[in-house]
Amino acid sequence: MDPDILRKFAKYSSMPFEFFVMIGGGAWLGSWLDKKFGTNPWLTFILAIVGFGAALYHILSSIKKD
Repeated sequence: MDPDILRKFAKYSSMPFEFFVMIGGGAWLGSWLDKKFGTNPWLTFILAIVGFGAALYHILSSIKKD
């Protein structure tokens, strides 16, 4: 089997995990900041959206490179 195909498979199979980690990390950070500043639920929502945008950008740029 071609090593390049295996490398791409490994790279693309980890993308769903990276996607959810970025969104979850943004939501977690937003939740923590909401508790600290009493701005519930605004920072959670905003940072989850930012995490979604970052994840989408990361995935699309990875696909574009290949």
